[in-house]
Amino acid sequence: TPGDSIEKEINEMMVKVKKYIPNTATYALIQNMILPFSKSDMSFDEIMDKWPDAVMHYPVYMGLSFSNKDRLKDISARWYQSGAYPVQSLNYTYNELASAEKDALIFTDVNWTLFGSYLLQYGKGLFNDKKVILSGLILPSFSMNRLTEELGIPEFKDTDPEFYKSKTPTATFANEIKKRIEHIAKYTNRPIYISVSTNEAVKDLLKDHLYTEGLLMRYSAKPYDNLAVMRRNYENTYLLDYLYESFYPETLTNVCLDLKGVKMLSIYYVPAFKSLLQFYKESGDVTHYDKLHALLESIIKKADYYNEEVRERYLKSINF
Repeated sequence: TPGDSIEKEINEMMVKVKKYIPNTATYALIQNMILPFSKSDMSFDEIMDKWPDAVMHYPVYMGLSFSNKDRLKDISARWYQSGAYPVQSLNYTYNELASAEKDALIFTDVNWTLFGSYLLQYGKGLFNDKKVILSGLILPSFSMNRLTEELGIPEFKDTDPEFYKSKTPTATFANEIKKRIEHIAKYTNRPIYISVSTNEAVKDLLKDHLYTEGLLMRYSAKPYDNLAVMRRNYENTYLLDYLYESFYPETLTNVCLDLKGVKMLSIYYVPAFKSLLQFYKESGDVTHYDKLHALLESIIKKADYYNEEVRERYLKSINF
């Protein structure tokens, strides 16, 4: 049967893996992930205890440790001290967290912000009052309940869970995230932000209450002068030198995370600051306009992960 054939291939593969990389974290993790637990030599906790410095597996280690704060802190500190985490990602995440108000809750779709926040918090001791939340992790009821308990707010109860099942998966995901964020916003006094890199469908559903401040969008029931906050972030809060020139050997980032994904983070500064660029132009602030335009133009021209047509569209978007 097909099942027997697949199991045979797996067993043959494991024989080869054990032959060439025995007694390694890689072998132990592969064995644990693809074999029934009863056939695995070690549990995930035992693997992490035996090979605490297996840097290339830290993304997996961290994913396995979300419910164990002590282990999460230890892995984050080790990852930071290793120097193997992409500096570009830490710079980007620093700017997100630095621009958020005290005790902020920040929702994101990308691991870069989540992992980066842990490294900055537990590895460098920054922004410990703020909490980054990976949106997809609050979809299961037990995860959402754990979060509401931590925040000290009423438990989330979905009154109409069937409503969006006839829609596309993207619409279903976006609506479920929207309902959870709205529930949290209703009961907590903590500032709530959505990362600009968040799923477009989620942002579209929440757009009536989202105000762009740069790399983050503030969720607010009342309008306010978000352009002033965006200007403060650009002129005084963000650390932007790394966007002009970086002296970090980018190939090293392949050890832990996808290099292309890390490099693509910089493009988010373009939509984040487009309205500010327009403000500088219309207000006659030539100095700030020229400086910001040059920065955004440089980011776009360096975006070799996009083809020429895409880069041209980005360039047109800032040449108004």
